[in-house]
Order: sequence, then C-alpha cells, then structure tokens
Amino acid sequence: MAKKSSKIVVNSRILEVQTDLDSGAYTVKYKGEEIGSGSAAGGGGFVIKSGAATKEVLSNYEGGQDALQPILYSAIENENKAILNNNASTTQKLNLRDMGYGNKLDIKGVTTPAEPDNDTTPAPPTGDGETPNDAGPPATPAPAVKPPEVQDLGGQQARYPAGQIDGEYDHVLFTIFEYIPAGVSGVSALVTGAGRPTDRLKNPTTVGSVILPMPRNIADNNTVSFSGDRMNALQAGGASVIQGILSDNPVNATQAAAANIAGALGDNAGQLKDTIRAKVAQDIVGGGNVLTRTTGAVLNSNLELLFSGPELRTFQFSYTMTPRDKAEAASCKQIIRMFKKAMAPKLKEGALFLYTPNMFFIDFIHKGGPHPFLNKLKPCALTTFGVTYTPDGAYMTYEDGSPVAYNLSFSFQEIEPIYDKDYESGDGAEGMGF
Repeated sequence: MAKKSSKIVVNSRILEVQTDLDSGAYTVKYKGEEIGSGSAAGGGGFVIKSGAATKEVLSNYEGGQDALQPILYSAIENENKAILNNNASTTQKLNLRDMGYGNKLDIKGVTTPAEPDNDTTPAPPTGDGETPNDAGPPATPAPAVKPPEVQDLGGQQARYPAGQIDGEYDHVLFTIFEYIPAGVSGVSALVTGAGRPTDRLKNPTTVGSVILPMPRNIADNNTVSFSGDRMNALQAGGASVIQGILSDNPVNATQAAAANIAGALGDNAGQLKDTIRAKVAQDIVGGGNVLTRTTGAVLNSNLELLFSGPELRTFQFSYTMTPRDKAEAASCKQIIRMFKKAMAPKLKEGALFLYTPNMFFIDFIHKGGPHPFLNKLKPCALTTFGVTYTPDGAYMTYEDGSPVAYNLSFSFQEIEPIYDKDYESGDGAEGMGF
C-alpha cells in the first residue's frame, strides 16, 4: 500500500492528512490522534470523529464551531485531492474514479487535456490544399497545454522537495497569516499587562503555508539588556527627600529622610561642605572638575548594573533548492513568490496608508507534532529575504529557462519578547520551550 501524507494548518492547528494512493482512503490526525477520515466510496468527503483532539481543533475560533467546520472540511478534502493528484498514477486515478471519486481528480486525457506528443510529426496534408479530400474535415487541434498559474497566498501549501517531506521526515512549517492590529482597546489593555500580541493572534486568518526541510544550522539566542547606572550621594539624598514630599504623609516622610541623611553623613559633614562649594564653583565657571582638582577626590557614583529590558530574538534560515523536474521548479518559484509577497507592505484603496505585511508562525515538526527537543518561536515578521539565482557562480538553466538551483537566505524577528510566564503554560510548557 502506497501512502503519502502532508500537513495543513487550520485554526492555527497543524493537521496531518495521510492518504492511501490505491484505495483513496485517508485519515486526519492532530497531535497523533485521529480526528476523522474519508474514503473513495464517500467521494473523498471528510467524516469527523469526536474526541479530545477534535474538540481542541475546533476550539477558540472567533466565528465559532459552526463557522469553522465547513472551513475545516474544505481544507482537508482539498489537501487529500492534492495528495492524490500529485502522487497517484493515471491508472490509480482511473480506479479511484470508478471507486467513488468520480471526476474530482485530475486525470490527463479524461478530466484535463492530454499532454501533446512532442515526438510526433503531423502527417503531411493530402489533396490540393484548397478543396477537402475524401477523408473528411480536418481534426480539431488539441488545445495547447499551458503551465499552471503560480498561486500566491491562495490558502494552499507549497513544499520543497516535492516527494520527501511527509510525516516520516522532520521539517519546518512556515504558516503565513494576516496581522491583527491592537486597536484602541488593545492599547488600553497594556495598562493592566494584557493586550500582548500573542493574545490577539491566537486565531488569525491563515493565507498559505510553506514546508521546507530542516535547515543546516538551527540555533536560538535569548538576550536581555542590562546597563550601568550611577547615583552619587547628593543625587540619592535629593531623591529620598523628593520621594518623601510625594508620599502620603509628606511631613513625616521628609523629616525621616532628612534624619537618615544627617545620620549617614556622620564624620563626612565637612567633606560634604567642601563638595557643595566645589560643585557651586564648577557651575559658576561653567566647567572643570573643581572637586578633584582641589581635593583629589571624586563623588562615589555607586555604579550598579541594572536591568533595562528584554530584546527581540532573530532567526536566520538558509536553503539551497535544486529542482529535479518541471513540477519541482514550479514549486520553487511558488515558494519564492509566497515569501516575497508575504513580507511586502499592503497597499489598499486610496493609497493613503501602508498596512502591516503578513506574519509567520514557524514550527519545527517531528512525527506530525511540535519537535520535543528544539525551541519554539513566537509569531515572527519576515524582515529580509534574499535569493541567489546563480549559487554555483555560473548562469545555468533548464530548457524552459528555470534555474538549476536557488539559494535562499532570510531572517525573521519575533514580534514580542519572551517572558518567564511563557514557560508556564501553552507551547512554552512543553519540550524545550522558547
């Protein structure tokens, strides 16, 4: 039994569709648990199965289950047909047609025009070229077979290589989705600590996905910022007095602060007078370190390393694609166009504003689910995307002009930092975390 499988994303869930090329039967799994199936006898229609995994797939959709189910069914049935169309032989498709699929599959010469025979030379015409001969009217020429249009962000899934990325191979899934701005309520929610980007991007509209092999270099680099901070004794004393004034009981707090300062000075009261004199003189002349010049001392800056904030992580990917046939060359072209279009700013009617490009979910996949030993990524923006059409240093193409190889290099940046709470629930609580 020849089986093929692929991944699709519905409601931000990664589903695996596994299809038997001989019988046309298929199953759909989420996190390794079956959520439904279909068969040739049923015309390829999807039959959902109740269970915890199914409930999770259908949960948290902004339009509700009733709106999600037809989307789910359509995506699964289309993916099953795509697997059969891309992998089943003509004989298999003919058998599947008779088993219940009808004309849903693309069968050359039956549901699609037959490929022209490039090796056949048309027979020379007979007769005088002006009047028809006894053979009857000339046959209608077969329509020219045009290459399929390259679809960009049409909800479909592109992959490279075509025949080696399935449930048995680890891979990277790039899911493209529409950015959702925070809005006025989202900005207001920041005051209470809510309104994080990941909160509003839990159920975005997905517009396409790309499957690529595991990259050669997989790494993450978590960074936070610290910086040196200085506060001398004069600044500290002034700050404590001002804090006292601004407190709920300013009189008592100010008196306590003054008493603490006086106690702390102790034997340094004389030095403080000298310091104040030097600072006043320095300010009057407009420069020069009077204190050090006159006393040889400097104010203790109480230098301390203080936390200044998190940093956003960046991720680099690099691939070399070497298409082996026309279909794979078309896939390479499609993948490049999808990445380029996804990162382009959106220009809407009126052209007064530019809108945020599409964003990406990036998942390392192992046996149909999240990889347990690799890092997870927050939603990302594609910031750079480069293509080298001559990676070997020479211009080489196939007969139709498609390059024999492409080198892709691109960078992503997460749209929000990693916090400690991210490791306590959701994706961060599993496997390696972020």
